[in-house]
Amino acid sequence: MTANENDKPQGRTPRKRRWIWPVLVVSLGLNLLFIGLVAGRMWARIDGPPGAPHRILGQAVENFSVELPDTKKQRANALLEKQREGNRALKRQLREARREAKDAALAVTYDEKKLAEAFTRLRDIRNSQHQAMHEMVLELLKDLTLEERKVLLRYVRAAFRPHRHSDRQRTRPGDGEGPRGQKLP
Repeated sequence: MTANENDKPQGRTPRKRRWIWPVLVVSLGLNLLFIGLVAGRMWARIDGPPGAPHRILGQAVENFSVELPDTKKQRANALLEKQREGNRALKRQLREARREAKDAALAVTYDEKKLAEAFTRLRDIRNSQHQAMHEMVLELLKDLTLEERKVLLRYVRAAFRPHRHSDRQRTRPGDGEGPRGQKLP
């Protein structure tokens, strides 16, 4: 026997493990997916509340209306539905105005006056949305007591605050307390 023959291990030689590469690739993919989910969750907390102001306010009023007596609850829901119906028409107008602004900005020949008019129309439509929202709130507040108005204000503040540290937030603001813990009058 030569020295080379004695150096070989006795018994079976180790077989190539072909399954290890697919397992490593799948493991890497799962790790990247998990990291992406965590990063996305953190990014969502930084961005603040999702949605347009009228949607956030509507949700706050809807959540608040659960605590109201039946007659006031029905009135609040009717006001919300009326505001939503009016808002649908404004959304269509807003989409059209955005399209006009985009077309004016990307036109072959730049027309500053046409773009300025499109921007003015956009502002007017947004102001109409805010006006409708404010009118709905005015109608709603007319029938509420002082205590009910304070509770509604807490719901609205809680809805508009940035959603950072959402695990520490309450779903219903505490009594006599603002969204950040400050005392309300």
